[in-house]
Amino acid sequence: MRFNKTIILSATFIALFIIAPLASFAGPLIVTTEEVANINERSATANGRIVTGDEICYAYFCWEIQEVDEYGIYWNTTGVRNPATDKRSTRGDADLPLEFSIEMKDLQPGTTYYAWAYADPPYYGPVYGQRISFTTLQRPEVSTQPVTDIGSTTATGNGTVSVLGIPALIQHGVCWDTRRNPTIDDEKTEEGAVDTVSEFTSRMTGLKPDTKYYVRAYATNLVTTVYGNQKEFRTQPGEPIVSTQDATAITTESATANATLVDLGNPTAMHYGVCWSTSSEPIYNPETCIDQGEAKEAGPYLIEIMGLEPGTLYYVRAFASNETDVYHYGDEVSFVTLSLPVVSTQNVSNISTNEATGNGTLVELGIPGLTAYGICWNIEGSPI
Repeated sequence: MRFNKTIILSATFIALFIIAPLASFAGPLIVTTEEVANINERSATANGRIVTGDEICYAYFCWEIQEVDEYGIYWNTTGVRNPATDKRSTRGDADLPLEFSIEMKDLQPGTTYYAWAYADPPYYGPVYGQRISFTTLQRPEVSTQPVTDIGSTTATGNGTVSVLGIPALIQHGVCWDTRRNPTIDDEKTEEGAVDTVSEFTSRMTGLKPDTKYYVRAYATNLVTTVYGNQKEFRTQPGEPIVSTQDATAITTESATANATLVDLGNPTAMHYGVCWSTSSEPIYNPETCIDQGEAKEAGPYLIEIMGLEPGTLYYVRAFASNETDVYHYGDEVSFVTLSLPVVSTQNVSNISTNEATGNGTLVELGIPGLTAYGICWNIEGSPI
């Protein structure tokens, strides 16, 4: 049954001062502290439940607590309840049963808190629920260092995880784009979870040559992704690629160099051609290289080399360049120019009526090697 406060007060005074108490009670109010929800860095939602418990009896009067004058949440960081110093958030009177939620504000990030639901019924001391704990979230912190090992299509991103945050990190790395403020929706690396503050490196691939990029380190937990400061870098020019094939049409003083411009590079190659020398690994020299000028398209090309020495070993390499004084070479090939054999004729000997012996000397065999040699004659002169 339910009585108003006046009836309860009167009954209480009668019981206390006129009639000796004939009964006792254990739990007139049941307060339960529920799990904390909506936890973030600076706030969380406390939840509680209050229901009527045992009847209160004095002498011949018994009643149930069916309302409270005040209810709410206490919280602190020590785990020891002290209503005088604890933070609290309260609400006014309410009927029972009651389920309630109260937002706890001005919390500190990454901090463990303890909370109790409580209720203060009429003419009875406050009743507390069980203690529960929770930890506020904390944003991870990450910074971006300058990019290193910059090539034409790759570079190394560098970062530092300085605060792990709560909950734990599940991913970190760098993200990049040709636009400012790249995010993980752009190109990114994934270095996985991390459980200690540390520096890290992360290899960026698939970049375009001679292109400006923006990069940021990032760290992700189950709640959020944070980014470091932005850095920028420019990839190296893309190297043109050439290959050298075997020489053809070799004579005593010339040969045809065969090569292929495989990739124009970025920016496009301003020079390409072939170089030759009697020493291995010829390099660019205007006197022993032929420059075809700016490349228009990739593909094979032929260059005739003139003014060579007979019977000489030459080395040839294709070349291309898209930067002043920076040349890129193909593999080396070699060839030997041709040389004529040299013979001399000596006087005929052993002459008879119908035969004689011709005499000669092979002075030089020539290149390539001899396939035939001997004597030719006629009766007119200059036999061939």
